[in-house]
Order: sequence, then C-alpha cells, then structure tokens
Amino acid sequence: MELFFYSSGLNLSTKKHTFANIYSTDRVNKRSVFIYQTSNRTEMAVKLKVIFIFFLLIPLMAGAQGGVKNEKAEPLNRILFVFDASQSMYGRWQSDVKMNIAKKLMVGLLDSLATFKNLEIALRVYGHQKTYPPPDCYDTKLEVPFSPGNISRIKNKIMSLTPRGTTPIAYSLEQAVHDFPPCENCRNIIILITDGIEECGGDPCQSSAELQKHGIAMKPFIIGIGRDFKEAFDCVGTYFDASSETAFQKALSTVISQAL
Repeated sequence: MELFFYSSGLNLSTKKHTFANIYSTDRVNKRSVFIYQTSNRTEMAVKLKVIFIFFLLIPLMAGAQGGVKNEKAEPLNRILFVFDASQSMYGRWQSDVKMNIAKKLMVGLLDSLATFKNLEIALRVYGHQKTYPPPDCYDTKLEVPFSPGNISRIKNKIMSLTPRGTTPIAYSLEQAVHDFPPCENCRNIIILITDGIEECGGDPCQSSAELQKHGIAMKPFIIGIGRDFKEAFDCVGTYFDASSETAFQKALSTVISQAL
C-alpha cells in the first residue's frame, strides 16, 4: 500500500509527494540550514578577529604618531665671531698686513656659510672705536646681531674696519653673554680671531668658564694670527695656530667643520 502525505506549502492540486520524497527533501533542507549556519559562524569569527586586531593596533598607531610629533627639531646653530680690530692688526704679515688678510679670508668664509641651513651668524668687534693710546678697555661692540640673511651686513662691516685700539678679550667675552637672544633649541658657538693676548688685565679663562657654566655658549674656538698663543688660550677654548695665511685659511675651515 502506498501512503500519501500532503505538506503545507506544496501545491496540492498538481503534485503528490511520497514519504520518501518528503524525507529526502527534509534532509536536504536541514543540511542547507546547517551549512548556512556554519557559514555564518565562520564569517562572524573572522569579523571578530579583525575587530580584535584593530583595537590592538590603535595604541601602536597612536604611539607612532606621537613619536613623529614629539621628534625634536634640528637645533639652530648660532656662531658669534669675536673679531680683533686692535692697532696691532696693522702689523705686516706674510704678503700683506694682518687686517687685510683677515678680511679677505673672513669674506670668503662667510660666502661659503651662506649656503648652510639652520645657521645664523653675528659679529662682535673689539679695538676698533677708540685710538690707542690711551687704551680703552671697554672698546667692544656687537656690530651685527643674529638674524637670518645678515651675511652681507657682516661682510660690509668687516671690510669697513680700521684697527685702532687695545685688546679687551675678557671683557668682550663677558659682553657676549648678551649677544645670544633666548632660544630653546640652539647651539651657541663663539669663534675668537685675534693677533694678541689680553691687554686689559682681565681673565679670558674665567670669562669663558662663565659662558660655559651658564650654558650660554659652547667652549670657544680661538684662532691666533701670526704667533703661537696656545699657552695663553689653552684654558679659554680650543686653540688653532695660524702661523701663515695658508694655516689661517685651514684653521677657519677646521673650526667650522668642528663647530657644525
């Protein structure tokens, strides 16, 4: 005997379904549901993993961005030239007088420094305002202060100098404290160019120590023109002997390479 069953949702008027047919269809439907449910679970697990990894990476990305923002900028290098224009710079040396040779080499150096980035220059001169004798031990002045693009002014000032007075090195270094405007991210460098030693009873070694102690400037560089003054300036800073014009030019180049 053949049994007939009618299932809701089936077309009763057109088609009969046997038990075997319905059972087979039901198994297929259950399998389809199982496969669908399994697929949904797998997809959900993948999504959860992606979300979990994303939240793990948020602190790392924030830290990386913070690192870029907090990275310290390149410091501004500031060089103060302390230039000797005392009467002794009129002395004959090599092929010319010392002042003329110093002017020529300084102008050449300044032209090369014009190409440097993160660099500002200033010029202090001593011995150029009052004629000796008598000695004026306060004869020093910041002729060109720090500012961007002032190299032409410095060159013009150097070329206009006339040697006149005495050599107040210690007092000039003391006054250099005021030549560096406040700056949170600067390297302050002093380069002293002289053809003589202290003539006003001051202590350049102490003046230099005070500059370094208070963080105003690094240990100065000194270029001695014509004679070896190493013993007198050894306590002041790093000394270079310019015994000839060639040695002077080399000393300038070496000082700049070490300073920057």
